[in-house]
Amino acid sequence: MKIRKSILTSGMAVALAVSAGMAFAGPGPQTHQASAKKQALPKSNKSVNSVSRGIITAIDSERLTMSRKKKDGKTEDLTFMLNSQTERKGDLKPGSKVSVHYRNESNQLVATAVQAMPQKTASSTKKPVVKN
Repeated sequence: MKIRKSILTSGMAVALAVSAGMAFAGPGPQTHQASAKKQALPKSNKSVNSVSRGIITAIDSERLTMSRKKKDGKTEDLTFMLNSQTERKGDLKPGSKVSVHYRNESNQLVATAVQAMPQKTASSTKKPVVKN
């Protein structure tokens, strides 16, 4: 009789432990996949690389200010911080068209690469064909 009670008690304890473990395990696999997608989004602490193109309005050894046109037609000025790791290519001076690769760190735009874009020349524009 004592053996039956101890088996029954231990069986109940195991069943209780298993059900408690399932309750803490959370929802089933279908909702787990949805939460996994949410976790895949970048956190605000991580930096995400972006690219922007425009015209240099000012540049020095520590920062670059660029003017670009937004989709609504208005212009916007962006200021990028430059450092020793910033890769610089081409003739970077005010008035030059540039492509800036950057990341947002602590609400500052930090340039990782700045490249002057080739200027359109008269020879690169299409000339009309004249037939005699």
